[in-house]
This record gives sequence, C-alpha cells and structure tokens, in this order.
Amino acid sequence: MSNKSRKETPTGSKYDVSHLKRDDMCNGTDTKGAESMSHDKQRNINIKPLVLERLFNRRPKTENKLKMESAVDRESVNKDNIKSANIGKKFQNKNLEHNDQSIRNGSGIEVTISAPDENVLPENSAEVRLRAFHYWKWIILGILIVFLAIIIVVIRVLFTSSKPQPFQKTANPLTITECGQIQGLFQDGVYIFRGIPYALPPIGEHRWKPPQPIAAIENCWNGIYMAHNMSKSCYQKWSSVSHQNFSEDCLYLNVYTPSLSHHQLRPVIVYIPGYSLEGSYEDLEWQPNPILTKEKDVLLVTFNYRLSVFGFMALKVLSDTVRPPTSGNYGFYDQIAALKWVKRNIIHFGGDAKRVTVLAHGSGATGAVYLLSSLKSQNLFSQMWITGPAAQFPNKTLQQVQLENLHLLRNLNCDTRKCLLNKTPEELLNALPDSWSAGHLTDLPSTMDHSFSPIAVIDGVLVYDDPFTMWTEGTINDVPIVIGSAAQEIGLWSGDREYLNTWTWEDFTVYVRQKLDTVDTNLTNAVLDYYVRNSSTPKMQFYTMVSDVRAVCPIQHLTKKASDQLESSVYSYIIDYISSKAIKIANKTLPQVAFSGLDIIAIFDLLHKYIPEPTDADIKFHRIIQELFYTFVHTGKPFLGYSPLKKAAYINFIGESVNEKMAPYENCHVWENFLMFGKIN
Repeated sequence: MSNKSRKETPTGSKYDVSHLKRDDMCNGTDTKGAESMSHDKQRNINIKPLVLERLFNRRPKTENKLKMESAVDRESVNKDNIKSANIGKKFQNKNLEHNDQSIRNGSGIEVTISAPDENVLPENSAEVRLRAFHYWKWIILGILIVFLAIIIVVIRVLFTSSKPQPFQKTANPLTITECGQIQGLFQDGVYIFRGIPYALPPIGEHRWKPPQPIAAIENCWNGIYMAHNMSKSCYQKWSSVSHQNFSEDCLYLNVYTPSLSHHQLRPVIVYIPGYSLEGSYEDLEWQPNPILTKEKDVLLVTFNYRLSVFGFMALKVLSDTVRPPTSGNYGFYDQIAALKWVKRNIIHFGGDAKRVTVLAHGSGATGAVYLLSSLKSQNLFSQMWITGPAAQFPNKTLQQVQLENLHLLRNLNCDTRKCLLNKTPEELLNALPDSWSAGHLTDLPSTMDHSFSPIAVIDGVLVYDDPFTMWTEGTINDVPIVIGSAAQEIGLWSGDREYLNTWTWEDFTVYVRQKLDTVDTNLTNAVLDYYVRNSSTPKMQFYTMVSDVRAVCPIQHLTKKASDQLESSVYSYIIDYISSKAIKIANKTLPQVAFSGLDIIAIFDLLHKYIPEPTDADIKFHRIIQELFYTFVHTGKPFLGYSPLKKAAYINFIGESVNEKMAPYENCHVWENFLMFGKIN
C-alpha cells in the first residue's frame, strides 16, 4: 500500500498514528487493542496527578511535564501533516472535522483511534481514587511502623541499666574473652579473675621465643575457663621464695574490677612488677587489695613475665634459628603481649582500652622505659607511672652480649639450641655466670667490682638503640609520665645491715676512702665533704650515698631527658617518708629508711599488712600517695586536693606532706660525672 492511500491525522489531534507499522495496516491488523492500550495508558497518566492534587491541593510537576511533552508531540504532528497534505491533498477525507479518523487498509478494514480530551476524567474515576487511597494508606502505615520500631530501639539503648546482669552478681560471675567464656569470683563487691593465659606456654619449642598469642581455636579451652586461682610465677634465681612456686608455664594475668558492665567503662591500671631483670624481685608478694578497685573506680591488671635466663638470654645459637636473627628481650615481648591482650579483651571486664595507665616498679619500670621507646608498643597505653627504674643503658650490640654470654654454654657443656632445650630450669639457672649478679649495686662503686653484663640488649627489632638515643631521634611514645624514686632506694635490695648501727663517722670515712679512692680521689673528698653530717647518722648517710649514685641521680638524669623530649607532662618525685616501724618483706627485715617500693605499698593499700598499727604520719603518707596516683589515673594529672604536682622543672618530695624544690637534686652535684655507676638492669 502506497503513501497515497494513507489517511492523514488532523493537525489538531493529540495522537499520531504514523508510528503504526505499514505492514500491519496492509495486513489488516485490528487496532482495537491499540486503542485499549492507549486508553489504559491515559488512565495511568491521570491517576497520580489526581491523587497528588487531592493530597496537596495542587497540580504536580509531572502533569506540567506531560503537557509540555504533549505540546511538543502536537507540533511534530502538525509539521508531518502539512508535509503529507502537500504531497497528497486529493486523498484527504472530507470529514476531518470529526474527532475520529479512519484509515482504510488494503483489505478494506477500517481502523479507528479516538483522541480523548486530556482534561476529561477517565472512566470509573471513583474506583481509581479508591485504589490510590488504599495504595498510599499502606505506604504511610508502613513508614509509621518503621519509625515506631526505631524509637523503641533508641529508648531501650538509652535507658538500659548499666549494672551487670543479675547472673554476674553470683559468687561465680561469667564474662568472655577472645578464647571463650571465663568464670571468676565475686568477693566484697569486686569481680576477681585469676590465672588467665595471655599467651601460649613458653615451654618446649617456645622456650626462648617471643610469646605466641592464643589465636588458633585449637589452643583455646572448651566450655568455661575457671579463673579462680593464681598461676605460678616465672622462674628466677635469687629469691627467698621456694622453687615449687615457679614454672616456665607462667604467662598469666589477673583482673580485678568493680563491674563487668560495658556501658560505664573504667580506666585500667596495668602493673608490671619486678626487682631486677636477672631474676630476683622482692615485690613478688605485692598484689593489690581488690577492694581498691571499687573505692577508686578503676580496673586493675597484674601479670607475670619471663626473667633471668628464660627472659633475657641472648646467644648466637638462639639467634640463628629465627628470622630476623635475634635473641634476648623475651621478657619485654611478654610485657607487650600482656598489654595487647588488655587492649583486645578488657572491655569484657568493664575496662576502657583507651585509658590504660602502666604502673611499674624496679625491673618492671626498666621495661616500661623500653616500652616508652619502642614502636612495637604504640597505642597500648595512655600514660605511665614508673618508680625505681634502671637509668643506665650500656650501648652494647647484640653480637657483643652474645659473646659475653658464652659462659653459660661452657657451664652447661652445650653448643646447640637442641642441647639447651633439653636442660631443666634448675640446670639453666645454676649455670648463669657471675656477671648476671647485681649484688654489688648495693654498695659504693669500686674498680674491684666484677664486670656486669647488660640484660636488656639492643636486638635491632624491639630495641634498635639505647633509649636516650632513640628519644633524641624522635622514637618515643609521647604520653604523660610520672617518674619516682626513694631517698634510700637500695634499702629494699640490701636488707638491714646491722653492723651499720655501730658505725662512727670515722668508720664511715674509712669505708668511703677504701671504695672511692680506686675510682677518683677527688670524688672521695667531695663525697666526704658532703655526706658527713652531724645532723644525721652514718647508717642513714650510707644508704643515702649509695642510693644516690646507684639509683636516685641516674633516675633524675632520666627524668630530665624525658622532659626534654616529651611534649606531654613529666613529673618527678622522691619519697623521703620513713615508716614508724621496720618492715619485713619476703622474709627479710628492711632498714627503717625511705626504701624503694614504699609508694607501691601505699598505692596497693598494703600499709596495714606491714604496719598493723600505723601512726598518723604513716596514714598521711599513705593517703597522699593514693590521691596523687588515682587522680593521675583518672585525669592524667596527679592532684593533691586542688593542686597538681609540680612538673619536671621541680622535684616533689613526698612524706607526710609534699614539698617542691627546683631541680636538679642537690645531692647529685657530687655524682654528675659518675652516673655510669648507676644500676643497669
């Protein structure tokens, strides 16, 4: 069929039938379906405008858009019709004024498409409105239900009680760790969990290796772990405690907390104990009074770490079997592993992993200095309170220390790692060379002293240089830190030397010359001029003098270095409090002086354990230390009342009160050129 036989659409019509296929018209296809589809389409177009107009009393933008599109379509149709009219006017129908157009196909069947008025409502408009009403009703109802559910969830979160669940208040409270459920004890309002493993046992092939975290499911426990009893301590040689209480399987920790709630997290204190890294600490029995956590609203963690030959032996036969090739410092790696466990798990005990205070004493404080200097301990603690650390760091390489430790291999008749692994703990401890003994650090220095090997080594992994050098190069964890010591620091280590009770100043002078003349006669004269005082006693001046050269002055030097490098606050204090009665610790009676650890005894609320009937002065010192420490834990600043401690430009002397003096410590001018005699482990 040719274009001449096609009926043209009037120019004023809304719809154009030119899109109909020519073949369909030629084949006589019925277009009533098209009419029906067009009508349905028109109904659908008008539904939304009608409903929206009723809801919002205005015509929607979509209707205006449809009008614009219709106008464009009509303009296009007009152009096409004019063109068609010019080509075949003789085929136009004389009845074009009607609203229906007829097109005659080749078979004589008439196809009729009506163009409805766009302003005329479609049939059954009431039914359309009803359907639209139900449609929007269910949508709005669904939105309201979702909104109501959100409100209920928010209210429940905001007003759920922060108290532990009722079952946790029983005598056997439950919580979880990364390895599963764990059961503790509930005593005097405090939750106590003892003997929790924080790493795999360092035995067998794991001896002399960094601690392995309990990461695999096969290394965890089945069911509920009973954390009721303290674990055995790590092996050490010079201790008055029976070896029956020691074990190589010792990497365990204890948690004391007033609440297991996740909704009110408390600051965490991690205590690192220790006396000396070579394997002896007198503070073994110092464990916190659990009730303190409730009174001070804190969470407390204590843990064991490897010491002596198990924690710090560096040997080439050990380094050659691992990559990177290194050995030693295993005790420091244990400390990092314990802090990592705290970071991952402490929230389940009600602790805030973002507020961790490291409290450390003795060799633990020495370890804390290395933690402060190591990149591997970043973000594991937020502040530090350390007391009595070693403050001298011999700059010996790993290779040098490994050569010095060959005495151990000779004493054991071993030359391979396998041979060492087969030795018992007792055999290893008994084979330690004399250079691992720290006995001479409770006396004045002398050239007659035997050489002393550094226990902590520059292994190139955890420690790549001595702390002072690393700090200068910018490797330091910048956190607030309090650094303390005691005026007669060595009193804890040396015990009460009763022969000093009978000393005269002449005896004191003879002793000083006998020792220091081997070092420097000018030093001897300076020491005698300064320390011989009729206002004191030879015994007190002996402990003061030895403590100054071995501990107090090197620690003051350490404090100055830290203050120079840290942007965070640094505080310094010296304990000058003397207890009302002599104290006995680890079966050893201590001199009645300001010895190392008096601050830890006060912090852990152990005064009544050692002084059953304390005086007012004892109680005052006790309360001052506690207030300074626990305000530091909560605020990052040690306060006494409304006054904070003076920062490192001052030294705070703590006894029955706090007295500040400008640094440097006056006693240290005598020893400023002899700080190399400070304790190193």
